[in-house]
Amino acid sequence: MIIIRKITIILLAIAILLIHTSSVWAASEPGIKGQTAVLIDVQSGRVLYEKDAHKQWAPASTTKALSVLLALEKGNLNDIVTVSENAVDVEGTVIWLRKGEKQTLENLLYVMMLHSANDAAVAVAEHIGGSTEGFAKLMNERVKTSGLKDTHFSTPNGLTADDHYSTAYDMAMIAREAMKNAKFREIAATKSRPWRGIDWNGNLTNFNSLLSIYPGATGIKNGYTSVSDWNLAASAKRDGENYIAVIFGSPTKQALWEDAEKLLDYGFDNFSNVSLVAEGEQIADLSIGSAEHSEVVKLVTQADFSYLIGGGNADLPQRKLVLEKTAVPIEKNENLGYVAFILGEEEIGRVAVKADKAVSEPTTWLDWWVRFTWVMAGLFILRILVRFFQKRKKRKSFYNNYSRRSRSFGR
Repeated sequence: MIIIRKITIILLAIAILLIHTSSVWAASEPGIKGQTAVLIDVQSGRVLYEKDAHKQWAPASTTKALSVLLALEKGNLNDIVTVSENAVDVEGTVIWLRKGEKQTLENLLYVMMLHSANDAAVAVAEHIGGSTEGFAKLMNERVKTSGLKDTHFSTPNGLTADDHYSTAYDMAMIAREAMKNAKFREIAATKSRPWRGIDWNGNLTNFNSLLSIYPGATGIKNGYTSVSDWNLAASAKRDGENYIAVIFGSPTKQALWEDAEKLLDYGFDNFSNVSLVAEGEQIADLSIGSAEHSEVVKLVTQADFSYLIGGGNADLPQRKLVLEKTAVPIEKNENLGYVAFILGEEEIGRVAVKADKAVSEPTTWLDWWVRFTWVMAGLFILRILVRFFQKRKKRKSFYNNYSRRSRSFGR
């Protein structure tokens, strides 16, 4: 009875501890005032927190993140963009472009992101897509290639339209894709920049105040309309951890910044990256060739890979080496396969592996230069033998002639 009582007490203690832990964890989740929100890990794309993340919403000027990315992918920063009347007539936030004004594409991309200029967005769209409709088609094609199904764009600037919508989750994926582009990251993180226009000159200050108030903030884009309220796609990076938070429909600008800080804090406070492999790490040895002639090649990783743990999950992925080439010849630094990282039954990432040295094919009778060498050697030996027998024949003929003359002289 005493033993049973002790076991019961221990089990109750464990249950109370688990309940308490769950309560603490639940209490640590951020209270978001926005209508819909999501937090993702940039490296893996994992969703760490969501609030109606797949609810369609008018994204306002966060739309410009995709517009700028498309312009970077399809245009040239030194392109000269001529401003049309259509661009000048656009409503909302503008930089007061004049019809016929010429600006570089780079200048217009900065003013789109920092000042959220709708006229600049139309000018860029017409330059890249031929028209705003043509550019919208490119936007939607880009969305489809990313596998996003709850987004449709009809304007380059995010002004309200019936068929212009996205979700917090889709926008986070768009932002994640955009932040892979080095120039986009540079523009998104810029706090201020001079502007020289025909009708207005001055210093642009980034409307994304998070860059100035949140440690580690790296972008991306905020927006507002009377229909969508306050929206933001935000990113931050600290000590190798990198998160993107998207909030749609915060009731005030102040609530928007608070929502963003809560979401990003939630990521940094409750999750951490564990390095699973480092760039240049030897992952395995590979024996190349036959039993009679083989060489050992070291397989070296070509990139870092880490995995985010937290949120009650401490399971680490398993590594699986997949070789795609094992036959000679092999060049130094040639890709031979990859290391796959498996969690449960899902592959969550992979890193290519390369050979640390070159391995050539072993010499065989089939190699033309070997055959050629032996043929030449055979001809050389044959020539020596021919000359030898020719000399021997001459010598024998000489002795025969000498012997006959000697016998004739003796008579």
